[in-house]
Amino acid sequence: PPPLPAIATAGESAAANHDPATGKIHEIEAAALALLKKVWNWIIVGEEYRDQSKTVEYAVATTWLVRLGVVLIVAGIGFGLRYSFEKAWIGPTGRVALGILAGIGMIVGGVRILGRTYHLLGQGLIGGGLATLYVVMFAAHHVYDLIPNPWMAFALMGFVTVAAGMLAVNVSSLLIAILGIVGGYATPFVLTTGAGAGYGSFFGYLLILGLGILLIGHFREWILLNTLGMAFTYVHVIHTLHAHYRPEDFARVMPFLVLFFALYAAVIIIYNVGHRRRCTLLEILGLFANSGLFFWLGQNLIRQSFDRPWVAALSVALAAFYILLVVVFLRRGLHDRALLLSLMVLAGFFLSITMPLLLSKEWLTVSWAIQAWLMLWLSRKLDSRFLQALACGLYGIVIWRLFALDLFGAFRYSGPNQSLGLYLLDLSRRLVVFGIPIGSFVGAWHLHQTAPPTAGALTVPEDADSGVLIGDRVSLTVFLTVAGLAAFLYLHLELNRMFGVLFDPLRLPVLTALWIGLAAWLVTLRDRTTDRRWFHVLVWGAVAVILVKLLAVDMHAWNFAGNTLCFGTGYSWIEAAIRALDFGMIAAFFAWAAAQCNKSGRTGASVFTGAALTTLFVYLSLEVNTFLHVTAPGLQPGGISILWSAFALGLVVFGIRHARRALRFVGLALFALVGLKVFFVDLADLEALYRMIALVTMGVIILLGSYVYLKNAAAFVHRDTEE
Repeated sequence: PPPLPAIATAGESAAANHDPATGKIHEIEAAALALLKKVWNWIIVGEEYRDQSKTVEYAVATTWLVRLGVVLIVAGIGFGLRYSFEKAWIGPTGRVALGILAGIGMIVGGVRILGRTYHLLGQGLIGGGLATLYVVMFAAHHVYDLIPNPWMAFALMGFVTVAAGMLAVNVSSLLIAILGIVGGYATPFVLTTGAGAGYGSFFGYLLILGLGILLIGHFREWILLNTLGMAFTYVHVIHTLHAHYRPEDFARVMPFLVLFFALYAAVIIIYNVGHRRRCTLLEILGLFANSGLFFWLGQNLIRQSFDRPWVAALSVALAAFYILLVVVFLRRGLHDRALLLSLMVLAGFFLSITMPLLLSKEWLTVSWAIQAWLMLWLSRKLDSRFLQALACGLYGIVIWRLFALDLFGAFRYSGPNQSLGLYLLDLSRRLVVFGIPIGSFVGAWHLHQTAPPTAGALTVPEDADSGVLIGDRVSLTVFLTVAGLAAFLYLHLELNRMFGVLFDPLRLPVLTALWIGLAAWLVTLRDRTTDRRWFHVLVWGAVAVILVKLLAVDMHAWNFAGNTLCFGTGYSWIEAAIRALDFGMIAAFFAWAAAQCNKSGRTGASVFTGAALTTLFVYLSLEVNTFLHVTAPGLQPGGISILWSAFALGLVVFGIRHARRALRFVGLALFALVGLKVFFVDLADLEALYRMIALVTMGVIILLGSYVYLKNAAAFVHRDTEE
């Protein structure tokens, strides 16, 4: 065949631009793009470097006609064998013999016309002949049982694989490799037996095809062949296990699964390692895909046959495997920074999920959170915006699982009478399940806070980058928001469960304190930022939740009766203290928020002040009413009037001392309301003794109000200058 044009391969192009002294890494994306361009060019016109003297129409037409013709011939032979078997036209021996003759004839004919005018057709015939031989060998052993000895069948298929690899490498034809070896992967789809009996023979067949790809991969940088081989292998494995696997088949299946994983871990990087080429982004993604598929399949098989903690043995084995690769590569002097970083990330990932596997069934979210952070860390080290986008996509899956499945599912089934020992055991599990994902989001936020690599060292050129898919500003906002929201929801659910076990009456005030803490944090952030619109919305949203919780949840839990305006049927000092704590924290928060607004000059101080006084007024009224309703029903109306009078006096005193006209007016209005209540309500309902006590007490309080005004008469000589 004619020699290839003297054009550097993608790896050579990347190596030419690489400076070993500075250890630049941005070429991994440039090399990956070059490889993708080669793959695309081969898919469209059939050659990695198209002859520029021919038109695109000629290249596309000849390429696809050859491919289509070969595929149709091989498919026709396969379906012909199957149909002849169903109709019993030709015996199994005759079918196999005719298939072998057809395959050998196509290979011989293709070899004879290589290097001539019909060179491309010759490649297609060779690939088709190799695929035909795979069909025949597979049928002879797996369908017709003409080769009952599996080792003999493996030897014959291995011979075909070696022949395919040698021909593809010698003539440097990816088409022969694709039609030959990858064509062998299509054979089981054509000759489906419908039985699940041949794990050894079928998986051995796939293993031989993979070894052929490994052999070719040592000599040629054909990423498309490697990717197709791995994809076909895992598709066959998944399909077979889904259709036929039983837990008792574990010992027969798991060794093959391990071999497939090790094989394609080698296939992905063998060319780069053997030729001292730096890995591109495609090889790195291939390593992640291979490990992810293997771990997903392996843990599924283990969980069907053993207890879930045994999956941890698989994660430890994978971590040890990647650590061993790092050690071996370092001892051989292979200093491919991108490859070594990727292997260390994979080792760290599988090592870090070991404890979640032992402690929690929700390990999947934990493992994905760790993998997302490791991938994001790797993207920062390599300055790869493409890897950054993949990490953010994985974080999206973590967000969905965390909020839609894990958070509320973990607190759903335990009853209120759970023992302290069981609760502590569940608590330790939940701390891992939710702590690691939340920590992963905080870590991602911290990574985006750090400065990117300096230009010229780790900066990816514009023409070799995937473009900014997700900006750093958006990422920072999302990561911080999700971390805060997840942490808050987890704390809310955990504290609700914790005090439900430890001391249930204290549960509601603790949750109130949590919401107050959130609102206070938002108020603090609002005062430190220049764009306060969203913080205003968030602050008032938190305040609304606090009030709704108080009125709809807490009051119901305290058995508040609207007809009597009392809590419960009796009076408990413990419950009274709990209510005082709950209402008191809310009133204290409103007062603190008003003080913060005054200090920073923000609007809203008067609203928060009014909310604080209203909360305190409502609580004292309801609490005193409940106490008197149980202990002294005859004094109940007068007792409320006394309370209101004292409250009015306090407003007046505070308003005069701090020059707050609004507070003084509210106090005077409350005095007037007390007077109306006394004459039109209390005098009719109170007994004589209680009537006397109430009237005297209220009279004294009101006189104290007038005394305060008289004492501070100088303050009212001129018009107030207060706001």
